[in-house]
Amino acid sequence: MRRLVFPMCLLSLACSQVQKPTATLRSADVGAITTDGFTANFTITNSTTSTVQSGWVLAFSYVAGQRVTAGWNASFAQPAGSGNVTATGSQPIPPNGSAGIGFNGTHGATNPAPTSFTLNGQPCTTV
Repeated sequence: MRRLVFPMCLLSLACSQVQKPTATLRSADVGAITTDGFTANFTITNSTTSTVQSGWVLAFSYVAGQRVTAGWNASFAQPAGSGNVTATGSQPIPPNGSAGIGFNGTHGATNPAPTSFTLNGQPCTTV
């Protein structure tokens, strides 16, 4: 087993509608890397005065054939043959609160970080 350390990713979500509060994706912390598997943990922080209601959806994409195998604190879905992943949260995220989610996954020869993050359909931008 080999261990690699990846830098944490900070992404922020700027929303134009009051019903869709700004959220910050605080980390894409990848640990426990093996030759064909990895563990990823994310923390989504709601930095507004509005609650992000249960049923929120974090979506992102993998570009090198990575697959989600099992997740926690959200329901993960990834269509066969697709790098697109959705994580649906069952708990609301209160103002100034956060939600931690994560998953185990597999990868091929490379394991680049996921891209194209959105929360409830609103694009995230890298901070």
